[in-house]
Amino acid sequence: MRMHLQLFFLLCLVSISSFANKVLTVTSPDNQIRFSLSSDSHGLYYRVAYKSTLVVDKSRLNMVFKEGGGFDHNLVIGSAKPQRLTEDYTLLIGKTSKVHSECNRMLVGREA
Repeated sequence: MRMHLQLFFLLCLVSISSFANKVLTVTSPDNQIRFSLSSDSHGLYYRVAYKSTLVVDKSRLNMVFKEGGGFDHNLVIGSAKPQRLTEDYTLLIGKTSKVHSECNRMLVGREA
């Protein structure tokens, strides 16, 4: 479950300032989860499928910045760079003390 949440949140925390009508897809390391990011005239949206079954369909990803206003209209997806992450760490409390986590992410750039 932790790996699935990491995949989702890492994709949400992309460094961008504008997006286009492309569909970017990231899958979990075992290819069971597929996260797709796209845009239309109303902003960004994503879809999530698990084992080829759509579980989240066209959910909006809206962001509002304190000084920059809404980040939701006429966005253009730029270049994308897929990456694989592997991390090992120790928990102080929990069922297991040593954790090995692998996930995929995509850093999305802005189009000029």
